[in-house]
Amino acid sequence: HTFWNPGDDEARVLELISPGGFEQLFRSMMTLVVEDPDDRAAAGAAYGAEIDMAATMRLLEEHAGLFEL
Repeated sequence: HTFWNPGDDEARVLELISPGGFEQLFRSMMTLVVEDPDDRAAAGAAYGAEIDMAATMRLLEEHAGLFEL
């Protein structure tokens, strides 16, 4: 899933994940530099998730300048 705020007003999201443990995927993705798409897929698969970096990169390119990478 993707969260996006198309407006100018600040948006806040509270995401609850149950059962616990999946949040570790987000922590690992923030601390690891993953250059190889196969590595990204393996990182997601370890938590039962599929990571579509091609779709993510399209969003980053389309909305460049709205946020810092």
